[in-house]
Amino acid sequence: MDYQAVITRVLDGWKDDVDSHRPDRVATCFTEDALFQGAHPGYSLGRKASRSITTNGPSD
Repeated sequence: MDYQAVITRVLDGWKDDVDSHRPDRVATCFTEDALFQGAHPGYSLGRKASRSITTNGPSD
């Protein structure tokens, strides 16, 4: 198995979904306990946070 090719394919798909503003598809890339730091003050957890960040963008 070519791990680099697999990772590249996953990241390319994630980037395409982010660029195309598909928050539900982006959220499927993360677990329910995924930790997001830097997009908002403090931190956020899970797919719901991923959807929010993808929909609204990171806070300034």
